[in-house]
Parts: sequence; structure tokens; C-alpha cells
Amino acid sequence: MGGGSNESIVDQVRVEDFGRFMPFFIPFGFVGVTCNYISYFETIARTSATIDVVFLYTPAIFVTVAASILFNKRITPIKAVPRLIRRGMGSFRG
Repeated sequence: MGGGSNESIVDQVRVEDFGRFMPFFIPFGFVGVTCNYISYFETIARTSATIDVVFLYTPAIFVTVAASILFNKRITPIKAVPRLIRRGMGSFRG
């Protein structure tokens, strides 16, 4: 990951290592997803639909920008277009 390499963290982990990390990933994923849904539904209950749309559709953009800054990843059209489409779809939610 150092020295200007365009290699991601996922590229550095071998397939054999995934089994070793599962005891961490399973509870972490469960807790993370559970906390996300609890906070999301609390936000819906306590605020307006506008805040709901902002919280639902903008994280992908923040993650893309953060990955660009922290991991020296380029934002290519292939990465940007789906995020922009998803962001635009928030305007048409029923």
C-alpha cells in the first residue's frame, strides 16, 4: 500500500486469510448493520423525509471521496456514475 502503489488493501489479502478473519467479520458486520438500521429508523421517526433521503443516498459519495483521499484511489467514471445515479434516484423516491 505504500510508495504510490495503486494496490488496494483487498488486493493484499490472500484468499486463504479470509477464514482466519471470519470470527471478526461476522460479529462486526452484524453489529454494524444492526446499529445502522436502528439509527436509520430512529432518524426517520424523529426527523423529516428530507433528512431521510440525505442519510440514505449520500454515504456512497462520502466513501468514494474518503477512499480517494485515504487510499490514493482514483475516482474513475465507472466508480462515479453509479454513485451519481443513486444520488439522483433519491429525488424520485415515492
